[in-house]
Amino acid sequence: QLVAVMTIRFGLSIYVDYNAELSKISQKGSVVEYQEQFEETSNVVRGWPVEALIGAFVSSRKEELQIEVQALRPFIVHFCFAVARMAEEKHRHFISVNR
Repeated sequence: QLVAVMTIRFGLSIYVDYNAELSKISQKGSVVEYQEQFEETSNVVRGWPVEALIGAFVSSRKEELQIEVQALRPFIVHFCFAVARMAEEKHRHFISVNR
């Protein structure tokens, strides 16, 4: 009974379509912030194949970072996250060097 009460109070909302929410996420801040939001939402959706999760993650990235991640064709979600962080760091370094 306690589990049921806690789930109602702190659990997922039955009024939120998490599939739709996952497809709406876009990167506004850092890759780490975006990854946290993406993981939080992707952990509650069911039935998404790995390829669809990777596609959703990559396509909603900042445009200047999308191409680099797509070029490496990551096939594991966590590898995709690592490549995204690397691409962001590389981009940040490139901008600071060219100032």
